[in-house]
Amino acid sequence: MSVQPYNDDGAIQPVPAAVITDYAEIDAVLMGAPPAAQFRDIGALVTGKIQRVILRQATDFGTKELKWWPDGAPVLEPVITLDTAEGPLSLYAGSRGMRDALKEACRAAGIGLRPGGRLAVRYTGDGEPYKGGANRPKVYEAAYEPPAGLPVNSGPTIAQRLEADKASRVTQLVQQQEPPF
Repeated sequence: MSVQPYNDDGAIQPVPAAVITDYAEIDAVLMGAPPAAQFRDIGALVTGKIQRVILRQATDFGTKELKWWPDGAPVLEPVITLDTAEGPLSLYAGSRGMRDALKEACRAAGIGLRPGGRLAVRYTGDGEPYKGGANRPKVYEAAYEPPAGLPVNSGPTIAQRLEADKASRVTQLVQQQEPPF
């Protein structure tokens, strides 16, 4: 039950609308999300500057219906919008392989994904087959550079890592066949 606010004269007081702080969210609703990044062939690479990171309820790949855990909680997945050379792309991190690659990249960087950072993800192969003959899961490698000026949780600073490596992890992943991991 909610309580309706009233003015001193007994008239119903209007409830203010929510303040809009994320115009990208409204753009996504009105114009649709950017197309999904595709990893069709082993070696496929997607790289770009992170525009935004959101958490949304996952959908079943086949039926497109919302996914739920057995306890009734929604299954959530990160969605990263990247500004790439080909235009904006949505990177869905719902698969275990993608999440594992992103976790490792964030751990190596010392901080989670943030807008303004650079991200590179490469499809490196297929994992062990699932029981029951389902498609083999894709395996990925990722590299992440947080935006300049953000404090990292541990380890050397971004500048120290870049100086020691002589090239960024993202650049190495993009330029080499074998990632620098």
